[in-house]
Amino acid sequence: MKCDKCGNEIEKDSYYCQECGNRIEENNKPINTNANKNYEQVVELSKEGLSVPYIILGALFPYIGIILGIIWNRQYPSRAKSLIIGFMISIFLFIFIGFAIVFSNLSNYGR
Repeated sequence: MKCDKCGNEIEKDSYYCQECGNRIEENNKPINTNANKNYEQVVELSKEGLSVPYIILGALFPYIGIILGIIWNRQYPSRAKSLIIGFMISIFLFIFIGFAIVFSNLSNYGR
C-alpha cells in the first residue's frame, strides 16, 4: 500500500505514514458507530455545562442563585442555568415542606 500524500510504501495495517505522518483513511474508519454516537452525546452534555456546585449554591441560597442567574445569563449561560435550576429546586422543596407542615397541623387541629 502507498501513502496518498508522499507515495511512500507503508504497511497494510498502519494508521499513519512513517515518512510524512499522513493519516491513512482506510485504516482509520470508526469501528463501533454506537460508541461514537454515545461519545457525541457526552460531548454535547459537557458543552451544556451544568455545574453541580452552582446548582447546590442556588439551592442553598435561592436569592443569591436567582440574582446571579439573572446577572450571568449572557456572560456565563451554563452557570446561570445551573443557579436557576438550584433556585427552582429550593422553591419546590420550600413549598413541599410548607404543605407537609400545614397538613400535619390540620390533622391535629380537630382533636
